[in-house]
Amino acid sequence: MQQVAGSGPLGVEGSAALAAFSQADIATLFEPSAAPLQLAALSEQEMRETEGAVAPIMVYGLMVGSRVLYVGITNNLARRTAEHKARFAFTRVREFGVSATRSGARVMEQNNINRFNTINNGWNRINAISPRSPLARQVSVPFRSRR
Repeated sequence: MQQVAGSGPLGVEGSAALAAFSQADIATLFEPSAAPLQLAALSEQEMRETEGAVAPIMVYGLMVGSRVLYVGITNNLARRTAEHKARFAFTRVREFGVSATRSGARVMEQNNINRFNTINNGWNRINAISPRSPLARQVSVPFRSRR
């Protein structure tokens, strides 16, 4: 099992102690889905066939209890979660979906920023997409004004 270094015990923001995610951390950090996750290793042939392929971009949310307080995108959720541990005291990560393109992921990210109002009531500091951007036409959840 690969362990990801973080900054202190789960849920303790700014802790000086350096700790790794334990199995208990991982069990409480990720919201269980209906289908179990499976790990698959690629064969040498599959590695050659997929060389240069782009990793899908994950849209995720950081939660405290049942509230989504931050929405982001990444191509490496374990790494990004470890980076967030240093700044935010969250209790779990919710996966919203994946996209093969960065612009598709940004639209999904902005829909969830708007849906959960994480600009005004959370940790997002900026929108993923400006309301004046051509991409904003693809955002289905209305933008909220900053308070």
